Amino acid sequence: MENGKLEFTDQVTVGGLPLPPEFGDQVLVGLLAEVKKVNAATPGIPRFGTTTGVGPNAVFRAKSGLLFNQGVHFVDADTPYVIFQTDGPLDFGSGVTAAPHEDFLAQFTTFDPARDIVVEDNPSFGSANFFNSEHFSKLPGTTILLGAQSLAGGAHSGKITVGANGPLDLRRQNFLVATQGLSRVSSNVTSKGFVGQLVLVGGVPQFVDASAVAVAEQLDKVFEVPIIDDIVLDDSVNSQEDAAGKDKDKDEYVQVEGAENGQSNELVTQQSNAGQLCQ
Repeated sequence: MENGKLEFTDQVTVGGLPLPPEFGDQVLVGLLAEVKKVNAATPGIPRFGTTTGVGPNAVFRAKSGLLFNQGVHFVDADTPYVIFQTDGPLDFGSGVTAAPHEDFLAQFTTFDPARDIVVEDNPSFGSANFFNSEHFSKLPGTTILLGAQSLAGGAHSGKITVGANGPLDLRRQNFLVATQGLSRVSSNVTSKGFVGQLVLVGGVPQFVDASAVAVAEQLDKVFEVPIIDDIVLDDSVNSQEDAAGKDKDKDEYVQVEGAENGQSNELVTQQSNAGQLCQ
């Protein structure tokens, strides 16, 4: 939504079947396969049954805000992937659930890719786009992408600052910052997962340990491959066998309130087993 907000008055339920790959961040999701956690495990990438890909299960995109009054619930996907894009407030209401899934991939970025992103632990540390207490801690896990490289709206080009005003404990969540602008992840940020930044060196994506001073000496502590020259993605379509047991088509309707400044209200159709694009 170019000039308004999306407000969902009822719980939003999203199914397992993903949107086409072009709706996801193909660069960042592809690079996740090259990253390992401190315990040498790789973070989860979007998966439905035995099929992996880069298409998100849902994209929520509105310039002036995203409001989920009764929360968001993901069903069926084995590793859900969701994208939140807004320049306004983001309110998860009762929270985001995806039980019983252990892996969950969430991407947060601005509607305007040139807009700066600020992240703090909670609102007492000052104004920010996203907060650990209000957003990241309400997710079921496990990997957070901040910024963008290849979304439909373009790569994020603004400045990203994380944890500048106080401690920010991400618990076991993985956290990857990606922008073509400047980025700074403070030493205040801690996690038992990986915390890293994606930077471009001569136009080539390069992973950097967020806490590293001497980058060359620190890379192998967090990342298997420090420099990625080619990105190979599995764009295979979900097999009929995977989808057979999860065919629960059902239309649900939620009210989208965006009548400010002459905007009209809209209805968004949701199907419980299909990816959702709400913008």
